[in-house]
Amino acid sequence: MIGVVAVSLSCVLSLVGLEVRLRQSVGAQTVADAVALALVNFGAEAAHEVADRNDGVIEKMDISERGAVTVTVRVGDALAIATASDLP
Repeated sequence: MIGVVAVSLSCVLSLVGLEVRLRQSVGAQTVADAVALALVNFGAEAAHEVADRNDGVIEKMDISERGAVTVTVRVGDALAIATASDLP
């Protein structure tokens, strides 16, 4: 009986850890998307402000010759990449 409870508890703790990582990953992607859009529409200062307000850190910003941007943003332990452009 104790073994069944131990295994059940272990499974629950694993699922909780997975949920935390998943939420952090989704949150990081949302921040990366917002940062990329801010960079395209308002510039680097606005992109940094969006990242700061959402507990994110911009790891990398790339701007292509055609104006498309790609940003890498870290939120906690999660890393996300987003691309945005104002091209038609």
